[in-house]
Amino acid sequence: MTEEEIVILRKQAVIYMVQQLVKDPQFLFNVSMGIKHFFQEFGKGDVKIGILYLEYRKDLEEEDKNCGYFKNTWFDSFIEASVKANEIQKNKVYDEEKLARFHQFYIEEIYNPKPILYS
Repeated sequence: MTEEEIVILRKQAVIYMVQQLVKDPQFLFNVSMGIKHFFQEFGKGDVKIGILYLEYRKDLEEEDKNCGYFKNTWFDSFIEASVKANEIQKNKVYDEEKLARFHQFYIEEIYNPKPILYS
């Protein structure tokens, strides 16, 4: 596959991915919860187009300040994409492992409550 064909396929993949994200009813909820980074690999069999990274940004001004846009970056290898994913993970303001443990503890407490002992 030539470089020109890959560029065309990548442009089409970006359009497709943005359309799929925006038409999902969860999209605005995800963005409001801080989920603004999306990775997706494109390719089939031996033909690898790359790994698409979309970042939702909302740093427009004046009348467009309530609208956002997607900045896209393509990675040619899994290693490059995982470096970016690790960087995003490290820069989060919350610890996902702690949140997961808290939710697990909460669910266990609801479904397996500890008996209350009266003296």
